[in-house]
Amino acid sequence: MSLWNEEQRLEYLRLHLKKIINIANNFESLKQRILVNGHFKELKGFNPYTE
Repeated sequence: MSLWNEEQRLEYLRLHLKKIINIANNFESLKQRILVNGHFKELKGFNPYTE
């Protein structure tokens, strides 16, 4: 990928960060549902009790 000018680079960065923020928000929502539900206590690699 070749971004030719600063405006294109900034737009790419803005879109990328928007995606990452959306993913992080969804993950936080999932953590809260798991904490309330309690059914995922044995899910390997996932500990909703850590920040």
